[in-house]
Amino acid sequence: MKFVYTDGKRNELKLTYEQRKECLAYVELLGFEHSIDFSEFSNTAFVCNSEGERYCRLIIGTDVYPNGSATNPNEIISYKGAIAHEIVGHYEAWLYGFECDNRYLDEAQASIRAARFAPFLSFEERVALIKDGLIRLKKGNIKLSDAKKLMHIEER
Repeated sequence: MKFVYTDGKRNELKLTYEQRKECLAYVELLGFEHSIDFSEFSNTAFVCNSEGERYCRLIIGTDVYPNGSATNPNEIISYKGAIAHEIVGHYEAWLYGFECDNRYLDEAQASIRAARFAPFLSFEERVALIKDGLIRLKKGNIKLSDAKKLMHIEER
């Protein structure tokens, strides 16, 4: 039974116990100390609320894993790359006030930050994240030269 729909581009099957353990181990290595929820109904995402008391959580959906039949960079991003995208890319940018208003720019920034700063990623995982970021800029019709001025990608 499929709950998270990715149009077949990412994993849509329930995560195994071992996959959940792998994800939690990597989240721990990244130092994320907030709520973590596994969901068969939501895509992998960082969720925050800046109103009043700051609250955040990481949702790990079935799509955290690739499905093995990739045709673009986003489809080959590993579970570590996907988690790094959410924590190093989105959470840390949110924490320091470096979110981008443009959806394409924000997603590109998250992938590029993850590629540059997340520990324990292979060269191939970093390349996939960089390519994903570049494709997101292209989809948003944003020139790389313009994006570099708007994204916070120079330091963690």
